[in-house]
This record gives sequence, C-alpha cells and structure tokens, in this order.
Amino acid sequence: MIVRIDKEDDGYKYGIMDKKGEWIMKPHKKAKVIEDVWGDNFIYYDGEKYGVMSIEGETVLRAKYDWLWFRSKNILISHDSKEDEEMLIDLEGNRIGNGVYKDLRALDDNYLAAEEEEHSWVVIDNKGKVVSDKKLDIYDINYWEDFGIVYTDYVDISKLVANLYITKDGVDGLKLSDNAKSIATKVAEKKGSDTNLDPEDYKYKDWLYYEKQIGMAKPDIKFSFDEFIGEPITEDYYETYYGYRFSYTRTVGYKFRSITPYSYTITFYNSGILNGKTEKLYEALCKEAKRYGSVSGRSTDKATLVSVDSGHSILVAIDDDGEVIFRNILRDASDVNHDELSYKFVEEDTMVDTVVVDTVAADEVVAEY
Repeated sequence: MIVRIDKEDDGYKYGIMDKKGEWIMKPHKKAKVIEDVWGDNFIYYDGEKYGVMSIEGETVLRAKYDWLWFRSKNILISHDSKEDEEMLIDLEGNRIGNGVYKDLRALDDNYLAAEEEEHSWVVIDNKGKVVSDKKLDIYDINYWEDFGIVYTDYVDISKLVANLYITKDGVDGLKLSDNAKSIATKVAEKKGSDTNLDPEDYKYKDWLYYEKQIGMAKPDIKFSFDEFIGEPITEDYYETYYGYRFSYTRTVGYKFRSITPYSYTITFYNSGILNGKTEKLYEALCKEAKRYGSVSGRSTDKATLVSVDSGHSILVAIDDDGEVIFRNILRDASDVNHDELSYKFVEEDTMVDTVVVDTVAADEVVAEY
C-alpha cells in the first residue's frame, strides 16, 4: 500500500508498505506523490514532472513527463501538455511505434483508440501499429467507473432533419402563427427555464432563440419579430411647477406585444459531430424545402430559394465555411435580399445597438446608432 508521511520541517513524502506494515520502499525525497504501482515499478511525481521508479527506490525513467499512465507492466502512455500530444513509450523512454496522437484511450488489454485529429480516430495495438482499416466513426470516448462509452461520429442526416419536425409554417412544435408570448413560453420550456415570464425582460428583444439537442448535434433555432416583444404599458402624467403644467408619458409596466414572428431560422455549424457533413445536410434540407413549393429562379449554387405561397418563402443556404441555414420567411421570394442569396446570413433588417437615455420629455427613449 502507498503511505504518505507528513513532516512539518520537510513537507510530505510517499513510501510503499506491505500488508504487514513493513516498508517495501521508505519515503523517498523524490517521490512527492506516488500515482500508480505496476509490478516492481511505480509512477511518481517530483513536484514538477512525472517519472518511473522501482520499489527499491531506483529511478527507471527520470521525471520529465507532464503526465504518465501505465498501459501494461512495460508500456506507458506519456502526455506532452505543450504539444498536446500522447504516445506509447517503454520503460527506457523509447517511443513505441511511429504514432503521436492527440489522445489515447484503452479499449481492452490489446488495443487502444488513438485520436489522430479532432474527432478522427484509429485503433492501434500495443506495438503502436494501426490495425483498423480506416478512420472510425468515433466522435468521442469517455470512461465512467468500470466501463467506457464510445460516441459514434456517424450522423443519420435524414433522421436529423426529421427530428426538427419542420412543417410548412413551423419547426419543433412552434409555428409562425403563434404569438410572441406563446413562443417565449415554449422556448423557456425547451431551455428548461422558468416559464413564469416577465415581459420587461423582452423590452429590447426582437428575437427568441434556443439550441435543440438532437443526438450529438445542436442546431440553433431562432424566431425573429418586426418589433420588440416586450411592450411598455404607459400612462399620462401631469405636474405643475410655478404655475406651469407639464405633461409626461411614463412607463408603469410591460406586457407581451400582440405580434407573431415573420421568420424562423435553423442554423447548423460545420463543427463537432457535423464537421464535414454539412454539404449532405444542405442537400437534405433543400429536399425538405421543396416539399412546400417550387424552386425560384433566383437560386444559386449555394442558396436554394423556394416559393411556398404568395408572401411566403423558404431559403436554404450554405456558406464557404460549411455553415448551413434553413430560413422560413413570411416574405415573397422576390423580396429576399441579395445578402441572403450571397449566404452572408445577415438578418433581414439591419441590426442596431440600443441604449436607454434620460430626457426631460420621457422616462425612456431608445436611441439607435
């Protein structure tokens, strides 16, 4: 067993005892911490780096590694924090095989999953040889107590689109005909937030947004409005100074404005589990959009514009970085602006910052700049 000895004048040291309480290795000045024992050797920490020492107290690998783990009696995994890379090494510090990886995860006693690039894995053996035929559909690997969880990198695009529950005028159970309060309440539910909403929190918001978890994918869903959702409740107020009467309009509360959204936008980012897959997603979303109307002649190679009805269109676009949007707009296809067809994805109305300023004429004025 591993024993820690604390001394006021000498800090703490670690040693190893047998079951009878006899020292196998007395506390050693180099071994600030003993991490793991395997056979006749153990991993130690000298206060700065990790190395390997024998139970007789002899240095096997000097402490020069940022992290070390035993893979087997004679094989270790070393981690270089500066380069953010890992490799297999032997007890002499020699690299096993030719591979240097972002991450190494044990699958069993004979094989490891090795991450060559972010979310791109192969299988290697204990000699460092790649034994898988191709890169695996693995997104990530986590361990929990005595078992591991492997997350696949495979994405069923058709199932992903189906789980958005897109309709002619809605998505994920929300509709463009729903009023602002209804959508705000449902969005709060989907976020797991308090649904007892305060309209004042929405006085400068003309959009509602949430992330939808579909497996390992997280598309953004955003509803846009022509006006701020929170509407001030005002009253006239009068004061008299030195015989002069002044009139004011002051805000006494807020309510949800009786408006409906003019569009919703689903955004998929070319990252994480969707990295390299958004072109297929774009094709699937175009197919979905075409269910509700006919393709407009204004479409481009990276933007498909579908005319649904008079005053109603759907835009599906992909930009040069692979970001994809599906936008359902209560606007005629002929009125969709050039920036949207150029897949810059700006909002239909130019965004402005807002500030509140005090004046003598009213207690709230919104200034745009």
